[in-house]
Amino acid sequence: MNYMVNNNGIYNIHNNNIYIIGDIHGDYQCLIHCLIDLCKCCKINKIFDDKEFNTENREELCWKKNNSSIIVFCGDMIHRKRFEDNILDDECSDIYILKTIFRLKREAKKNGGDILIISGNHEIMNLINPEENLYTSKLNLEKNKEYFSDSKFINEYISNSYAWIKLNNILVVHGGLCSEYLKYIDDNNLTDKDGDEIIDYVNNKYHEYFKNINKKNL
Repeated sequence: MNYMVNNNGIYNIHNNNIYIIGDIHGDYQCLIHCLIDLCKCCKINKIFDDKEFNTENREELCWKKNNSSIIVFCGDMIHRKRFEDNILDDECSDIYILKTIFRLKREAKKNGGDILIISGNHEIMNLINPEENLYTSKLNLEKNKEYFSDSKFINEYISNSYAWIKLNNILVVHGGLCSEYLKYIDDNNLTDKDGDEIIDYVNNKYHEYFKNINKKNL
């Protein structure tokens, strides 16, 4: 193993290739391009007709053997709809993308690599309200509602994701650090803690809030 977890979302990484991927927003072909062509950590395992998500000729990804790369997804992996009349060729990939990333994470760890996930605002929107359709086309809405109402799926996502991630001396977040974050740190008397303690605290609060989430008590 070439990397070590110090605390909750804090990683010391040596001798691994590290790739940080921004918002793919439900575009499975973009995910394929990132992992195969750019990061070179995956390959196409097979092409199949995805009956669950009603998608023909779906490419199934698999992790390459002996590839120890670390992949970081910075959030907003889902939600492809941008405008009412433009769904950008939405192929109903939101849940399929997340399930694929969970599986690839398990395969990566067997080969000395890993996939790390940060929650973006679009994942948080679905966690809080799975019926949210502002950025979800009709193709995705049914499956998103089904999976983001399933406590087992939600807990798997939360267990495999963070609010912030620190790689060596680099802080990786979604969308930067806004004033609300800094005010929260100040209001909770965290300013006397070091950076690792703050990251650990924020990630613990993230997991505590969303694990076994009760939508009625939000």
